[in-house]
Amino acid sequence: KSGPVVLEVGIGSFPNALYLGSREAPQNMDIIGVDPNEYMKQYALDNAQKAGILNSERQNSLRLVRGIAESLPVGDQVADAVICTLTLCSVKNPSKALAEIQRTLKPGGHYLFVEHVLSETNPFFATAQRLATPEHVQAADGCHFDR
Repeated sequence: KSGPVVLEVGIGSFPNALYLGSREAPQNMDIIGVDPNEYMKQYALDNAQKAGILNSERQNSLRLVRGIAESLPVGDQVADAVICTLTLCSVKNPSKALAEIQRTLKPGGHYLFVEHVLSETNPFFATAQRLATPEHVQAADGCHFDR
């Protein structure tokens, strides 16, 4: 493929399909979605189809692979962009995950991310985050409110 390679780390059900399927998104993308939860694969595929990413005129490809952020199953400097949405809260070693993301990006590539973090401005909210984290880690695939 001659188009951009987009690596989505922690693709889950692929909520970003709406953006990658928009008219403004490039065509001929090679999208690689990595997630440790094998049960998300069908949801991701369904959302890609609903968003039009896989319409033949778009000429995109989508590969969904099982893997973790700390050991991404792709080569060095392969991605034009890496997307990470509410994922680092769930990985066991965020520093190692960031090193892997850097390894996979081509020189000049883009890292696009959105994460929730521990409140630094509201001590009451930060305490609530810390108290809720242990139970939430168990219920939400390892998501930590207190990072």
